[in-house]
Amino acid sequence: SDQVWSVLPDRNGGLWFGTEEGVSRFDGRTFTSFPIPAADFSDHPNYKYPKQINCIIEDRSGNIWFASNGGGVYKYNGSTLTNLAEKDGLCNNFVQTIMEDKSGNLWFGTRYGGLCTYDGKVFTSYGRKDGVLGDQIWVIHQDSGGTIWIGASGYGLCSNNGKTFTCYTERDAAGLKNVQSILEDANGQLWIGTSSGVYRYSGGRFSNWTKVDALRGE
Repeated sequence: SDQVWSVLPDRNGGLWFGTEEGVSRFDGRTFTSFPIPAADFSDHPNYKYPKQINCIIEDRSGNIWFASNGGGVYKYNGSTLTNLAEKDGLCNNFVQTIMEDKSGNLWFGTRYGGLCTYDGKVFTSYGRKDGVLGDQIWVIHQDSGGTIWIGASGYGLCSNNGKTFTCYTERDAAGLKNVQSILEDANGQLWIGTSSGVYRYSGGRFSNWTKVDALRGE
């Protein structure tokens, strides 16, 4: 498909592309399809793209993980494809993003089930009772200090220091509501892409730049 949602360069020099119609691999010369089962949309008759892959990562052991659009996550160890879904403890089968933290735990952000982690054996889910304010998680990032940052649709940004969650919303910065991307720069500043421009988080404060500011040269 021409609708590409994710790209992964693996440790062997190959490229993986997650698209609306499944996964393609590129070895530098040729594209080949990599079959991922289509999701069962019988309970979601208005949904399209049951083969869509939203995110692809490679973990420290060389396993490739695929975040599917309704079928949970898939793990490929080089020879075998394994599925993990709600039946196994995954918080939701519509997985938007995957991140491996510095301890080797996997974090999954989902569209309808919020956030969960996987230590290789057990899933742990986090919700409002834990301080996570919403169910639609779009991006997860771990900064150089080890803090986990979670960006969501509808309520803003949360961080986890290994023990507790702290969330930042429109009360902390006007427009900090729909978070779509997070990046840490070389100076340790966090840059947050939102539907209301870009924010920088530094020294405990948020600064915002919008299209209007850019056109003004600010």
